[in-house]
Amino acid sequence: MTEQSDVSLHTDVDAARSPSPVAERGRSLVVLHVVESWGAGVRAATIRYAAATPEYEHHVLRGTGRSEFASDGEHVFASVRDLPAGALAARRAIRAAARELTPDVVHAQSSYAGFFVRTTLRSSARQRIVYSPHCFAFERRDLSPAVRLAVRGVEAVLARNTHTIAACSRAELATAERFGARAVYVPNVPSITRPVASAPGEGIVTVGRIGAQKDPDFFSDVVGRVFARRPHATAEWVGDGDDTDARAQLQARGIRVTGWLSSAAAQFSVSGAGVYVHTAAWEGFPISILEAVELGVPVVAREVPTLVGALATPGLTAPAQVAGAVSDLLAGGPVAREHNLSAWREVLAGNTAEHQAEALRGLYSGRARLVVNGKWLGSRQSGMQRYAGEVARRILALEPSARVIAPANAVLPEWLPADRVTRSRLSGVPFEQLELPWRSRGATLLNFAGAAPLVKRDQLVVMHDATPARFPQTFSRKFVAWYSVMNRVLSRRAKYLATVSEFSRAELADVLGVSRFTVAGNGHEHVLGLGLAGRAEPGREYVLCIGNLTPNKNLVPVATALAAAGIRVVVVGAGGASNVYAQQAGLEIPGVELAGRVSDDELAALLRGATALVFPSLYEGFGLPVVEAQALGCPVIASDAASIPEVAGDGALYFDATEPEQAVALVRGLDADTRRALIERGHANVSRFTWDSTAASLLALVAPEPVRSAR
Repeated sequence: MTEQSDVSLHTDVDAARSPSPVAERGRSLVVLHVVESWGAGVRAATIRYAAATPEYEHHVLRGTGRSEFASDGEHVFASVRDLPAGALAARRAIRAAARELTPDVVHAQSSYAGFFVRTTLRSSARQRIVYSPHCFAFERRDLSPAVRLAVRGVEAVLARNTHTIAACSRAELATAERFGARAVYVPNVPSITRPVASAPGEGIVTVGRIGAQKDPDFFSDVVGRVFARRPHATAEWVGDGDDTDARAQLQARGIRVTGWLSSAAAQFSVSGAGVYVHTAAWEGFPISILEAVELGVPVVAREVPTLVGALATPGLTAPAQVAGAVSDLLAGGPVAREHNLSAWREVLAGNTAEHQAEALRGLYSGRARLVVNGKWLGSRQSGMQRYAGEVARRILALEPSARVIAPANAVLPEWLPADRVTRSRLSGVPFEQLELPWRSRGATLLNFAGAAPLVKRDQLVVMHDATPARFPQTFSRKFVAWYSVMNRVLSRRAKYLATVSEFSRAELADVLGVSRFTVAGNGHEHVLGLGLAGRAEPGREYVLCIGNLTPNKNLVPVATALAAAGIRVVVVGAGGASNVYAQQAGLEIPGVELAGRVSDDELAALLRGATALVFPSLYEGFGLPVVEAQALGCPVIASDAASIPEVAGDGALYFDATEPEQAVALVRGLDADTRRALIERGHANVSRFTWDSTAASLLALVAPEPVRSAR
């Protein structure tokens, strides 16, 4: 049995239980919490889970044998039942409660409860078993390596009878995923109910149950070293335990042991300290750290394997290191204190009530766990990569539990937090076809940039167009062959299919013989506010063309005709990966300026300053530059081919893509009134295409709001 933290600091509500407001509203989704040890951090977390999701009906079956047992806070449950001691009696009680309550979710809290529940009940669509380890038992350092190995094996077997493992830390999430089970991250949160007035001093404080997990010997060693440097410092252990020898040793070192305190008294003790010191030898994610920071008390924490990457004081593994950090903090005064707290607040920014509640709703409702194929993060930017990035960004905001699985060569954008990313060892096709399906097992995989693993069924694949089939001369033979096989397999195997326009849906249906595509187009919001400093130079008007030199883009004949007519042409892009695209003729033509690849801000400036965007494509799945231009007030002159009229609407002038002289005539005839009308109609047209609506549509496709099963 492992503990997250000891001594609840989170509530001092009346112990009397009142009727649940959920029960009074009638039948709703029912959650039965099973907790073998109703004390310490596990108790605090369980109460918090119920309080965070009051729309569900929560019941608790809890053990009462621990010395720190308390009943305050239980009013959040519709019923409270005792879990008897002993494996057989506990299993009988679990079976009886499940039979009487018929819960939709049985949430086993901590290792023993996880063992009892998963060896008593069977997880099914009607009754899902959720398991929160609060630190896996095989992380315990008071067990021999052989016992830890055996416990790990038991966890691996029981994971097969688990709908979801709810991890309280990123490290625990990574461990759970290695078992092959569906796993989600549910952050712990502080629950300080009211501020505690107490002036900080030189005191050192820790919170917990005196026992092997909290490592009182380590704490004593730290305190002794600090006392040697700061004789006026004091030390306090808030909590108690059954290990009387360890308690006596703490007291012999000058450490005051408070015994079990009420929530208010524990909060007061912590808030008056100069530093909170966390020395546990193993841990899930300690609520006591969260609450110390919430109380404004600096924290110095020992780094152990289960907390690597989760601390604002990393690398402190030995008592001397922890003692040094504590002494420096106490000596540094208010500046050091605030620096420490700022660092912790940054690390704990995601541990909010809002994030926890959203994660719990997804957990209890049975919504699919979502992971995003991050292959686009290792590829050069194009329209598909733009689509993937903008949609993924919004999916992660809408679904706090969603994660990105990225290849080894991924470059993370500023908006993507590293703690939302699982970095893989492979890149390219090996990453996508071998490592990605393994890492995404038990989850719904979202592929926004076309390619996807062939072996996976529970996935969304967004196919942007049928260009390799319609214009095979555009690509290398190897690329065409691979995409032909891949798209045919994916169109029949993937659970969800989407594309970016009605035109592409018809094309893909014709090529693949599959019509079940949801249309979710591109958006325009990414260009808003960009390029404001860029304007055309007086007397230097130009038209802008965007694209590469492949035949379907049709740039060469149209740009040549425009330049021959004396119209200045600026071309952005005009290139392609040699392993994908066939070699094409260049654009070394007088009057045509090749801008190459430019930044988003530079492209927006060019669009804002252009007389018009001339978009001559013969074949497009969507045509993102069209809506980018319209969003920035640039008139659009475009071919009438493929998806372009569908996307540009009445906000463009059209020409026959095979007649370049028509494009020349439209540019020459673009007077002030026509230009103004195109800008107005373009602004109105782009409102049809937003990244927000695209992300919402795709999320609704793969994770619709759950409907409670009939009883």
